[in-house]
Amino acid sequence: MKKLILLLISFFLYSISFELNAQNGWYQQMSGTEEALYGIYFSDANTGTAVGTNNTILRTTDGGKTWIAQNSGISNAHLFDVTFIDSNIGIVVGIVGTILRTTNGGETWTSQLSGIVPAIFSVAFADEENGTAVGHTGVMFRTTNGGMTWIQLPDAPTTLRAVHFANSNNGFAVGDNGLVVKTTDGGANWIEQSSGILVNLHGVYFTDANTGTVVGGSNLTGARIYRTTDAGNTWMLQHSIPNIALLDVYFTDSQSGTTVGWDGIILITSDGGATWLSQNSNTTTSLTSVFLVNSEIGFATGGVGTIIAKSDSGVTNISEEALAEKFSLEQNYPNPFNPTTTIVFSLPQSGNVTLKVYNAIGQQVAELVNGFKEAGVHTINFDGSQLTSGFYIYKLEANGLANSKKMLLVK
Repeated sequence: MKKLILLLISFFLYSISFELNAQNGWYQQMSGTEEALYGIYFSDANTGTAVGTNNTILRTTDGGKTWIAQNSGISNAHLFDVTFIDSNIGIVVGIVGTILRTTNGGETWTSQLSGIVPAIFSVAFADEENGTAVGHTGVMFRTTNGGMTWIQLPDAPTTLRAVHFANSNNGFAVGDNGLVVKTTDGGANWIEQSSGILVNLHGVYFTDANTGTVVGGSNLTGARIYRTTDAGNTWMLQHSIPNIALLDVYFTDSQSGTTVGWDGIILITSDGGATWLSQNSNTTTSLTSVFLVNSEIGFATGGVGTIIAKSDSGVTNISEEALAEKFSLEQNYPNPFNPTTTIVFSLPQSGNVTLKVYNAIGQQVAELVNGFKEAGVHTINFDGSQLTSGFYIYKLEANGLANSKKMLLVK
């Protein structure tokens, strides 16, 4: 009995310690899944939805303390983004033209067939009725009735990875090779802008019709953050980091923003992007999406079921050089890919290394590295032209350490 009491006291003290620590910076939440999570949206500080691979839809009504799996109503689908018009009506998009809609907070989801094969990566609404979804090979869809039906628009020149509306009229979508397209009529028509940006863009956020930020990059170009104050006519490079990519960005006002990316990197600004400071995410898993309820509360998702939450500023000084001074395996880029992609890994010390690719049932389909590698950052190109579309796992092993990540080949 005495031991039991001591154990209960210890657990109680641990719980208090966890709650106190949880209020300082970013901290892990228990998602209940190991699926990669690509999108997250909160209707308020308590009510949110996250989506990911293998039909994963998670719902919280207590600010992320608990996440409950929802039935998507479909099978064999990877889901990439989610948005809600209000606390009940929501839209999810994903692979092979998947568009799902709920009118009851996700208790049931109905498939809105888009009739296309390319993946849809992002969805956003200008108002309660008008929304746009964008994706692979530049596909664009529009709804004018709250997502009940969707019509296909003319394709953009290349893949679009993110879309955002500043207001009911003005919206922007971004994608590969620095592509920026703009609408001034709520998404009915989109015009390509000459951005002058050469890197692939993954995230976009506008706080008003003129002021916006885009993020992107790769291991080859490094991460890039650009800012416009004239509705996208000109873009100014604000920040760059080598050997890494930024995947999403969110602003709570014209000055305060957060961006996330590979290796668990989080950067924040409080001066409109003039300076960006690192935060400790308490994870090395690549972060794919970020959503801020307000300046105090935020959430981000990533690989292996990662959901992290923020409860204050949590600024720390993390040197950019430290990103390459540890054993790490980055998320392949681009992902999904067709047919080639790039894999980056870092070694803190030299040694024998293997990097292998497996299919969904665990069969090895490729060996990319098998031999001695020096300490540092290494870049490997993978060609999946001989493989079928589907989900694959790549695994790195070196000096007794191992890490693996998932990737998606879409042909």
